[in-house]
Amino acid sequence: MFQRISLIFFLLFSPLLLTGCWDRVEINDLAVVVASSFDKEGDMYRVGVQIPLVRPLGGKGQGPVFYIDSETGKTVRDAVDRLQHRMSRQMIFSHRRILIVSEEVAREGIRPGFDEVARLPDNRLTANMIISKGKAIDLLGSSPQFESLSAEAMREIVKLPFVLPVNLKDTAQALNREGVDPIIPYMEVTEPQPKGEENKKEVQLSGYAQFKEDKMVGVFKEKAAAGSHWMRSHFVTYMTTLEIQEGDSKKPITIRVTSGQSKIIPRIENGNLSYDVKVEAVGAVQESMLTEDLRFEKNQKKVSREFEKDIKESIEAFVEQAKEKQTDPAYLGVLLSRAYPKEWKENYSKQWRGMLRDIPFHIEVKASVERLGQITENITKESNRF
Repeated sequence: MFQRISLIFFLLFSPLLLTGCWDRVEINDLAVVVASSFDKEGDMYRVGVQIPLVRPLGGKGQGPVFYIDSETGKTVRDAVDRLQHRMSRQMIFSHRRILIVSEEVAREGIRPGFDEVARLPDNRLTANMIISKGKAIDLLGSSPQFESLSAEAMREIVKLPFVLPVNLKDTAQALNREGVDPIIPYMEVTEPQPKGEENKKEVQLSGYAQFKEDKMVGVFKEKAAAGSHWMRSHFVTYMTTLEIQEGDSKKPITIRVTSGQSKIIPRIENGNLSYDVKVEAVGAVQESMLTEDLRFEKNQKKVSREFEKDIKESIEAFVEQAKEKQTDPAYLGVLLSRAYPKEWKENYSKQWRGMLRDIPFHIEVKASVERLGQITENITKESNRF
């Protein structure tokens, strides 16, 4: 009898343990934001969103593939809420891959707008962050040839092997660590050369935005951008073109830096702080206008010396720009606090950025060109003609 009552009780109350789908939202009621942009208009934020448009099954491939809209607000979330009021679908940001911040906003400070990004759980901190030259919504509204969405084109560019990867989490960590300043990919809208279809606009990586705390103060370009590969913890491969003296003229040779490692070592001697930067690099010849045969050791040494000089100059350019703007994008303060925690706390932490200009750097580079390719001398050389 007791078992029968227990069974009836279990059958009556077991449905209460089932969760069900009482709060479900159909996919047809959602607008998936894949990229968004932050601009500033006076004291107001303008937030733009890019949303892919889903065509009916079996429909023709005509018409736009994405939708862009924007709205202003006193804060980022206020602008998003105002935009939602004219959206028939609920916007979700959990699939956002790109966040674009205009240079104007970045120079005023990214921390206020960043609060909304980090506070809400539906924002992915693995999304890539980009600083735009000019209006961020113009970069969002570009129309690249290879990708149907500008967000996808930007994402593929920042994933290229020669680009420093920076996402929202990296930026947030840099902003929250003492003595560290973020650097973020800097992109702009450009036209393809030669021009293709009318109104087609490409996106282009131009360097890395340089920050002092949360405010943008400059851009690392060309040499200084190459130097960032050695002064950050994550090395990425890149290509460089050298000018080699041959006879009475200089001729170019392009080398890919295939592998490398760097060590940044702080030293305090007699109360004076300095940094030793030790770099090892291996390169591969991609193209050579030299007529000399690179099989010979003397020619390889000549190229390797110029290769070392180029790397050293790029590091010097990066360090000098960081000193000039009093920024620390290379985590120098973090390295110092780990090696000399007492000295960091007592002598450096409170006035770190102001002291950067006076710190000497000793740069030592060991580089070699080990891969010459399938040929070792220019096949257009007269002696190689048949």
